[in-house]
Amino acid sequence: MNSALKQAKAALYALTVPVYLAEFLDTDSDGFLVLPDDKSFIVLHGITAVPTFEWANYSYDGNRIQVNAYSRVEGTPSALLTAAKPLLTAARFRPGITTDLGRDGPYTAMSQDWEVNT
Repeated sequence: MNSALKQAKAALYALTVPVYLAEFLDTDSDGFLVLPDDKSFIVLHGITAVPTFEWANYSYDGNRIQVNAYSRVEGTPSALLTAAKPLLTAARFRPGITTDLGRDGPYTAMSQDWEVNT
């Protein structure tokens, strides 16, 4: 687990929903994460490569994460990301792109990229 994931998990401890690290969740036969059965939850992913657009090279670092919020209740993923923002900002993270992930089975989901301020 990279240091950014450790920092983010610690910062999000104050939320009232479980926070999971993607690398510790099971995957199905297609390689997709098997989501927990919780009503609402957050899954943290490490972003391991950033394209530099120079000779198709990638820079690897431990400073970028993706926060995915899932819920069976419509609108809750957006509220979870909103609640996470001041916690991650206080932990010296800088927000990036937010994406509506739509519906996955019974869940609606949103994600946001974050980078540690160095």
